[in-house]
Amino acid sequence: MFNRPIKQFAIGFRRFRRDQSGVSAVEFSLILPVFLTIMFASIDLGVLMMNMNRIQSSSNVATRFLSLGSLKATEAPSFFREATKIDGLVVKSTCKTINGQKYAELTVTSKPDKLMVTGLNTPLFKNDVVVRSMFLVDANQAPDACTSA
Repeated sequence: MFNRPIKQFAIGFRRFRRDQSGVSAVEFSLILPVFLTIMFASIDLGVLMMNMNRIQSSSNVATRFLSLGSLKATEAPSFFREATKIDGLVVKSTCKTINGQKYAELTVTSKPDKLMVTGLNTPLFKNDVVVRSMFLVDANQAPDACTSA
């Protein structure tokens, strides 16, 4: 009496198990979000590294010009912003005297989401990005370097 429905169920289940139509679509839909996440994270990290390199290079150049007297301390932040073309940077130029020697220093601070494509504020990048460059001012070569006027 119960034998026939169980037999039909077993036959239907075997047929269902052998049917392969739509398997690739299901596999693709399972893999696609993971693939896209990895791809966009790689692009975002690449842009972040490119912008960090741009900030470091421009900071070195601006600080070098500042230490040689080619650039005044008040002009350094605008020179730096023009060189990098990145919005949201806080740039501060100072001149310090350490152990009797004069140094030109440029400090750049930014939120990490300003340096990435997606602007995601992830827990990985919760601290501000700070880049500091310092060059020794040669008083013989540039006596008026690091003057604010």
